[in-house]
Parts: sequence; structure tokens; C-alpha cells
Amino acid sequence: AAYKIAELELEQKYDEDIHASYFDAFDFEHLNEQDLGYMRPVIVIDEAVNIAEDTGGFIGMMSGGAPVKIIAVNRFGDKATPHSAGLSSHELAALAIFRRNAYVFQGALDNPQLLHDALCKGMQIPLPALWNLLIADSGISARSEAVMLKAAVHSRYFPRIEFDIQTGARFGSHLHVKSNKDPQMDFPVFKMDVGSEKDSVEYEFVLTMADFMAATPANRNMLQCIPSGYDSEDLILLSEYLVQNPALMSGEVPFIRVVDEDNILRKAVVPLSWLAECRTRLEYWQFLQELGGTKSYHTMRAIEKVKLDMEEEKEAEIEK
Repeated sequence: AAYKIAELELEQKYDEDIHASYFDAFDFEHLNEQDLGYMRPVIVIDEAVNIAEDTGGFIGMMSGGAPVKIIAVNRFGDKATPHSAGLSSHELAALAIFRRNAYVFQGALDNPQLLHDALCKGMQIPLPALWNLLIADSGISARSEAVMLKAAVHSRYFPRIEFDIQTGARFGSHLHVKSNKDPQMDFPVFKMDVGSEKDSVEYEFVLTMADFMAATPANRNMLQCIPSGYDSEDLILLSEYLVQNPALMSGEVPFIRVVDEDNILRKAVVPLSWLAECRTRLEYWQFLQELGGTKSYHTMRAIEKVKLDMEEEKEAEIEK
């Protein structure tokens, strides 16, 4: 406001009767992009769990239009524990996106180039910005850190999200989730050769959020390995279990595959305490798929209806 008043006074155009009341109510909504360019951003760095505890304050910072840049730091200790399901730091990106006036990025430190590009975009835009980032806890080896960061992202536990308000004219053009592996699928699929040096078989592994949880020693001890050779109709892969109607899954026992201390591939029962968190994370991923346009339930239903109508028309023509 002071800058605008000074400009008017220099041009001898300031009229107190006209301008005083206007500038008394002056706020960020009155500034254009050029005006905002003169303002230095305010950078806030805090633990994501702390930001999530003050949701009202967070939404206020993202809604005011001021160039507030927030770096929310998530750690393995927050994310890899099933009992942290009550925390909403996963959804900080979604809360910011629905303000529709900010640059938003979520991801891990597994891809420095993507993070660099996101930091540049967020700092250059004269609007609020959020980087919801996952980093490793101290004391973890570089190799373990890299594996766990990638597992968190690819398993849909902490997926990559980018919302760039400056791209396109429609909401769908702003949101991007395609930098995730197999973004059109519920879970990504990886292929790996399993066996001895003389004889190996190619397996397809579906990576789920439980696989990420199991990467930490404390959580790994909660898994119950199934004896080799044992099989039952009640056993079902977690990736298949999660996409079914829960009401139809009574009596089913979900499992994931792990490598034991003897380097043998085993089935391990997923603890019941993990299932709610796994389902929550999958639902959040499906929510992002809908918004990002990579997999839409309503589009799929519409396509199925068109196919069914075409088949019915063909059958009717044949009967004629």
C-alpha cells in the first residue's frame, strides 16, 4: 500500500478523499503479479507433523495470497509406523491444492532433479508454495536411505504430486502425478529374477505400502513368516486384498513377500494393525488418480457402458 501511495504522490494523483478508504482496506488481493514481484517471500521450514496439528493456521497461510513458501519435513519415523495413521501430514498437499492459488509439490529426496525443478518453480511463482518432503532419519546408511525413499514413493505411501497453478486453464491441467511409476495402476509392478545362479525364474512383484513399512527393523519384527511349503485358500496377496470390497474379505489372510535372514523368499502375514493405514493410503492414491486424470472411475464406467451399448446394437442388427 505504501508503495502504491508513493507512486500516486510522485505523479501528484493522490486524493485523500478518494484513496484513503481504499488503501485502509488494502491487502494481497489488491496486488497484481508485478506488485507481488517486489515482495520477498517468507520461508517457513517445520516438521510436517507440527504443521498438520495447526490445520487452520496452515490453510490461512496458503489462502492469503502472500508469497509464503512452506517446506514441510516428513521423516521415516513419522511415515513408516502404522500407528501414525491418525496424523494428517500425508494430506498437507491435498489441503494446499484445494486452495487453488499455490504451487504444491510432494515427494522424497530420491530424485534430486525433480526436487530442484520443484524448488525453482515454487520460488519463482509470486504466490504461496508448499513442498511436502520426505527425508531419511539420521543414522541410516546411504544405501538403505535410497531404497526406503524409493519404496515410500513407489508404494503409494508418499506419492509424488505436483500442482502448478500456472499451467493450463482447467483444474485438471494443473495436477500431475505421472512422475510416479505406473500411475494408471493401483500399485506399481517390478520384475525380478529369483532363484540360484544356475536356475532362476522371473517374478512380478507388486509393491505396496506394507512393503515400505516392512523395510524398517521395528516393523519387520511384526511380520509373521509363513512356513515354507504351507499353502491355503485363505491366503491372498495384499495388493489383491486391498482392492476388493472389505465386506467380502472376511476370513482372508493378506500377505506380502519378504526375504528372510537366509536370503530365501517367503510369504509373510500382514499385521491387522497395518491394514487400515494401507487402505487409507490406497484410497488417497486413487483420489489423486481421479484428480490427475490417470485413472477415473467414472470414465471407466462410461467406457464400459459405451462398449455394452455397442455390443447390444450389434446383436440387435444380427437378429434382424
